[in-house]
Amino acid sequence: MTQVALKDLTLPQLLEALPYMVTPGNTLTYTYDVTFDETDERVTGKEFWIRIDGEVVTHGEGPSNDPEATSFQVIRGGVETILAMQTEGLRAATTLMILGYIFPSDIHKAEAWFKILQNGQASLAAALAKAGYEVTDSEIPLLAELSLG
Repeated sequence: MTQVALKDLTLPQLLEALPYMVTPGNTLTYTYDVTFDETDERVTGKEFWIRIDGEVVTHGEGPSNDPEATSFQVIRGGVETILAMQTEGLRAATTLMILGYIFPSDIHKAEAWFKILQNGQASLAAALAKAGYEVTDSEIPLLAELSLG
């Protein structure tokens, strides 16, 4: 098992863990086109798509070409912004949206992310473990910076 601190987690590592975070019994289908405005060495490109179809997660680089996809723009914070939302849920997402860190094209579809994927530090660590990563440090500096952690 590869050891990793959350503050060093890469987007590809996080994407590997997403299938293990799907809420059991999920029957919903959503596609998200995620773009990163800031350069983050932990992100291999600027645009990615993530599709959650029931309990199956697929993803790739570039746009999804799904006309029903929700655009999700990460304006500031890179991977840490995604981790903050994944560990602290809708509360963090709302704060990050108000502060200009993120912008979803459809708020209701963006909120669905928190229903179809399990959130919380324990869920994230368990999913990462199933993907082959042991979390050695769970600190996410952005959470402390925004008084969310």
